[in-house]
Amino acid sequence: MEQVSDRYHLIARLIDLAQGIIYRQIPAKVPVLISDKEYQKFEDFLLYATRRDKILYVRDLYYHQRMTQTEIRMKTGFSIKLIKKYVTMLDSEIPADKMLAREKIHDDNTKQKQKQIDYVRQLRARGKSLADIEGITNYTQARIKRYLDPHTTANKATYGADIPGKLRPYRQEVLELRKQGKSYALIHQQITKDGYTGTVDAIRGFMARQRRLQKQLDSKYIGKSIEIIERRWIIKLLFFPLQEVPVITRKLLDGLFTEYPMYRKIYDLVWDFRTILKNKDDSKLSEWLNTAKRNFESSFALQSYLKGIEKDESAVRMAFKTHFSNGLAEGSVNKVKTLKRKMYGRCSFDLLRKKILLIEQRSLVT
Repeated sequence: MEQVSDRYHLIARLIDLAQGIIYRQIPAKVPVLISDKEYQKFEDFLLYATRRDKILYVRDLYYHQRMTQTEIRMKTGFSIKLIKKYVTMLDSEIPADKMLAREKIHDDNTKQKQKQIDYVRQLRARGKSLADIEGITNYTQARIKRYLDPHTTANKATYGADIPGKLRPYRQEVLELRKQGKSYALIHQQITKDGYTGTVDAIRGFMARQRRLQKQLDSKYIGKSIEIIERRWIIKLLFFPLQEVPVITRKLLDGLFTEYPMYRKIYDLVWDFRTILKNKDDSKLSEWLNTAKRNFESSFALQSYLKGIEKDESAVRMAFKTHFSNGLAEGSVNKVKTLKRKMYGRCSFDLLRKKILLIEQRSLVT
């Protein structure tokens, strides 16, 4: 009798490891270049800009582009009184470009973590074993392996990610009201009538994050047409075919492959394996293993997964060749373990045996 690997767990474990690589390498919001045409983002600038940005923009229009105050008013929608205030303001009166408190904390934490990563890598470069590094740093071996992975960075994976909250259903409305020049207090009053139960500070925090995101994108993709894809949609592509992920088109996926070549390797790794399994073509398994080893030689976890497949290669190949699996045996073992845990410390082996036989007898009857 030959063993047959469980197909579900083969794919699930592979996707789980692929997700880990994505979380380490790809930011929460991914800008994808979709064309080389220059575009105008004036409305978005007015929405996301800080007070300093608006002052500098008005002064540039007045002093460098030689626009009149009336023309600036027509272009920006600012009042003549506000424009006069901006253009007559002394340089010393212009607000400094200060980092937000949250960004400062994130920046300090990132630098500290980078020091830890560098120190672990230096110890490894000196020939220290994982056990030696564990003794010196008091870090767990899992943490040390993560730091030694060249894909690991000091940036927090969830930094900048959208977190579900009370404001989520009203975000688009907040953006529209802010475009109209409404104050945070008026916006809070408006959406409270619509059912919002959060605070005005949450609205301020949301807009601060939007400004920060916009500033980061403009600095890197200035003059380019881009579209933002959330990381969760990129991960969904590992579970579902492209046509079942409506947010991402083939054009966006190609742009994503160009921006992040490693993601293409991850995408191909998962879908090539799924295709081989679906087609029951075990002749391509060796080629897939060699490609995976070559593309992800620095990933400890993925290399361990590949070694596990090689170790149980005959069982894996049987999973490709036949529709049978070890599911029935695995289910029985799980049932026995569940019973055993429920009885722990209270019952004897003889009672466990009788319970198992009784359950099996009932399953045969039903």
